[in-house]
Amino acid sequence: MLSRRRRGISGPLLVLLGAAGCLFYQSLTGQRSGPQQAAKEPPDSPTEDDRKLVKALEGLQMSHMASGRRRALVVMGSHPHSDTEVQLYHRVLHDLDYEVHKSTYFETSSFVQHNQGQSGWSLLLCSSSSERSCLRKVAFSHLRSHQMVNLLPGLVEALSASALCQLTARGLPIMPPACSHNRTSPHGPVGADSASAVESGLVAVVNVYVVVTSVRPLTAFLHEVAVVTDSQMSRATQLSGFLLQRLPPKTSQEALGQAKEVIGQVLEAALSANKEAQSLNRCVLCYQLLTFTLLFSGSIKPLITQVDAGLTLSALSDRHFDRQVTRDVILEDTLHFLLSSETQSDDEQRGVFTETSGVRMSADDFLLLRRFHGHVMAPRSFQLVCPGESSSRGASRLSDMLLAVVRHHGSVVGRADQSDAAVNQSTGSCVDARLRQIYTDPPLTLSPPFSPHFKEYHTEVTFDTLMIRVRAEPASAACGVRLDERRTSREFTFPVGLGHNRVNILVTDEAASPPSVVAVYTVHVYREGRPSLPMFGDHVTCGYVQDCGLVVLPNRPCGLEPFSRPTYPLPACTSGHSPGRWLVPCLSCSDNRTCDWRKVAWQPDSCYHGVVKRPLLQECMAGRKVLFLGDSTNRGMMYFLMERLNSSLVDWDKAHEMLVYKNLNHGRTWVSYSYYPQFWLDHKQRPTFKQALTQLLQRSGPLMNSEMTVLVVGGVQWLNSKHLWMVREVLDSESLSGVQVVVKSLGMGFHLPVDGIRFRSPKEIQKLPRENQNIITAAKHHGYEVIDTLAITMGRYQDFLPGRCACHFHQVDKFCAESAHRTTQPGSQSNAANIPSKVKTNTSSYHVIGAVNQVYADILLSRLCPIE
Repeated sequence: MLSRRRRGISGPLLVLLGAAGCLFYQSLTGQRSGPQQAAKEPPDSPTEDDRKLVKALEGLQMSHMASGRRRALVVMGSHPHSDTEVQLYHRVLHDLDYEVHKSTYFETSSFVQHNQGQSGWSLLLCSSSSERSCLRKVAFSHLRSHQMVNLLPGLVEALSASALCQLTARGLPIMPPACSHNRTSPHGPVGADSASAVESGLVAVVNVYVVVTSVRPLTAFLHEVAVVTDSQMSRATQLSGFLLQRLPPKTSQEALGQAKEVIGQVLEAALSANKEAQSLNRCVLCYQLLTFTLLFSGSIKPLITQVDAGLTLSALSDRHFDRQVTRDVILEDTLHFLLSSETQSDDEQRGVFTETSGVRMSADDFLLLRRFHGHVMAPRSFQLVCPGESSSRGASRLSDMLLAVVRHHGSVVGRADQSDAAVNQSTGSCVDARLRQIYTDPPLTLSPPFSPHFKEYHTEVTFDTLMIRVRAEPASAACGVRLDERRTSREFTFPVGLGHNRVNILVTDEAASPPSVVAVYTVHVYREGRPSLPMFGDHVTCGYVQDCGLVVLPNRPCGLEPFSRPTYPLPACTSGHSPGRWLVPCLSCSDNRTCDWRKVAWQPDSCYHGVVKRPLLQECMAGRKVLFLGDSTNRGMMYFLMERLNSSLVDWDKAHEMLVYKNLNHGRTWVSYSYYPQFWLDHKQRPTFKQALTQLLQRSGPLMNSEMTVLVVGGVQWLNSKHLWMVREVLDSESLSGVQVVVKSLGMGFHLPVDGIRFRSPKEIQKLPRENQNIITAAKHHGYEVIDTLAITMGRYQDFLPGRCACHFHQVDKFCAESAHRTTQPGSQSNAANIPSKVKTNTSSYHVIGAVNQVYADILLSRLCPIE
């Protein structure tokens, strides 16, 4: 089902709508006294000859079976392989049993060069960016009868703006902007004749899409989807449904008939006036998609203001994929409409037809007649435009035969499937639980290429890709789409962390109560690390505090600057919040592409943080209990501590509850953890900070009132100085005022506008340093240690790992030998993030990765166990 999006109206559309208002007024004042047109005669009833002709065609349709696999060439032009138009061509043709070949240009296609030139293919599809090249390079006059191209030479020229202006003198309902000053008549504006001069209030600009399947004789069909612009809204909808919303049922049918009649009149007049279109050799199987811009100005008879080759969808929002979705719906329907009823010229079949009907025809005329009959019978989303009820007889014998088919079957294509009840099929159960397409921004190259039948895909993105916007379209309007288990629309944006990201797209049956998941599509997105240039010779050391892509400190410089290391030895840091910067070796500090980012390291300005070796850490932590209270970023430091203590991490849980680990350091060290704040609970049910801290202390007891008990509290951006006063109050009430408290300050996160989670604007991000400093000041007042994680993470805000908040700088992976290389990539950009040799063996079940997390976790360990 096509979505509706609000969008501002562009200048040309405003002009047209303004003109519509004027025409509406003229139609109400000038036409009420005008001459009345005679009512149209109903179409002739089919004759016995008509029935005989159609019966002969139906016998051929039922007995004909195409032999051999057909070959198609898709000319992409500037479209990449990942473009949904190219993917759609490949998918639909593959489903129709075509052998599909793709090439950037027609003339350079190896398939064309090695397969008898132009004769080796049966279908040529030129994408929207390659149509001009195809018109120049394809020899249409040498096409064989079995070959089809999605272009009709001469038709585009016949419908150019200048050609349309020449038709205005004939009194046709045309008003191109370039010649709109000629659009008046003695009886008022064109299109406001008495047959349609009703106070309908129908004022809109409507783009409709027509496929022309033959020029001589003219055959054309109208797709059911239209793009409507009225007032302040542009949306894709069904034309019949739009008219039915604005007009009474009978009048809406008349308006639809008027639109088709106007389009047919202009097509016939334009082609008859264009000598080139009449002189070109006929391409029996070629077709052309056209966009007609109709202006309804209070009358049910519209004016044509513009005709474009191809699909014009500029009125739709590109931000929400509306253009791509609408384009693909029309293209897919067109391919099925034209190819599902495809036939081939066959002398034997032509002889049978001649014997049955008594009509002798040329091979080309016979093929065109058979195809037209198949199109009229096809239960697809098209309605016949030409030949119409008003088409004259006697133009040619073939034209009369086409009219005979129309008289026999009626003018509505697939009328049994186009009832008013089926206009918006949005009810019922989700039976066809497939996705029709997955749209992404930026465009992703999925492996395998998308197909509704495949449920799992892989793709890779560059380091600079921080977010991906996705829209998943179900094959059936009765199905819903969600991202994972969250209630979201079929369009969503999610952050892409370093390394492996897993995105589950759920197809749901919304008719069930509650809605049930009926299919799952999974996209594995791997985000590469920052590109690095290895240093083999001379280089300079560059430092930076913050990245210019997200300035957190507006009064401080951003980006790389030359850094001179002090010549004297630095002392050990006496706090965890010593100011510092990131250092990286580069060929030039003016170009971050010349740096070896694998060796980036955190360096305090006036001291150093030593790395506590495992034997010393184990001895220092013996008999101690470490309590962690905070969110998942705090939990990342806890698991790093556990792995360093035990040489491995054998137990891991992505918990949002209380955890207690007693088997660390040969049973000599306890670690406990409580998640705060529990945002997923109703506000009234959430434990307060004091309650959460008290429960953690009681669950971890008995506790010693000394530095043998350590409380680490903090998170991303929920902590403030008031929480530290609460820590003091709770510890005093529990007689634990002598324990060691370490405060993890704020960190980067929530800086990406993704769905389902709060977003901090750049201005709000710039408020974090002041909030962070308030926390540091309050912590020092209470005598607490501080790990300044904001200073560490703001320069590496792009280095987050998978997670909705873009705030996770750690990840726990199950470790195995065959996945060691890829697993460590997200954390391999720091020389401190190398996996210890013991972890590379099979003794470890899990491993904590993340270079940034390791930096501030190592600082935590150095504050728990200072190196003298």
